[in-house]
This record gives sequence, structure tokens and C-alpha cells, in this order.
Amino acid sequence: MNTELGTRRALSDEEFVRALGLSGHDATYAAAARRVIAELCGCAALHLHPTDDTQMLRAQMKLDGSENGWDDLRVVLGLEEELGYSLEIKEVPPFFPWRFLFWRRPGPENFGGWVQQLVSQIRLAE
Repeated sequence: MNTELGTRRALSDEEFVRALGLSGHDATYAAAARRVIAELCGCAALHLHPTDDTQMLRAQMKLDGSENGWDDLRVVLGLEEELGYSLEIKEVPPFFPWRFLFWRRPGPENFGGWVQQLVSQIRLAE
């Protein structure tokens, strides 16, 4: 277990999705995404907060075998496993900023922003 994240105040799924303004299926998607990222970080989902910096979370992740250690498919498959059914998405929103020469891809403001973008992407694909 990740001791740095594990010492933080626990935040229930209900508090987490309420902070994001989500309900219904959107709340279910958000809670599933939180569990997937928590597993990658090696901590309980209760310790991930909407205001967390994604760069900080990325530094906590146990990543291997892909460019920058991040693998969209790994996240999608984790979501499908959590939800118990297939999703119509093949990639997820950028979790962290990326830059190569003059190409730039912005990252989310925080973890909650990434979760909201992901939920929107899943809803659009339904």
C-alpha cells in the first residue's frame, strides 16, 4: 500500500462524487475510475480526492511497459472490469500534460477534472 496517500483523510465515494456534482450512472463511472487509479497508485480509493494533482498521483503509480508508463487501454480495461461490462471508448482523456517540441497536450486541472472529462467521454460514447 502507498503510505503517502494512505495517511490522508478518507473520503467516501458519496462525498467524492458529490464534490464533482455527479449522480446516477455518472457517479458510478466516477467511482469506478477512482478505484482504477487508486489501484495503479497502490492505495485505497478512499484516499484519492478530487483536488489531487494528477502529476502527484502519476508519481505514485506503479507503471511499466508503455510510453511514459501510462497506458490508456489499461485504464479502459480496469474500468470495464470494475463496471462489469464493455465500454465504447478506447482511450481516456489526458491524465497529465504532454509536450514534444511545439506539440502540446494540456492535462486536467486536477484529478476531479480528469474524472469529469472521462465521465463525459463515456457518456458521449453510449
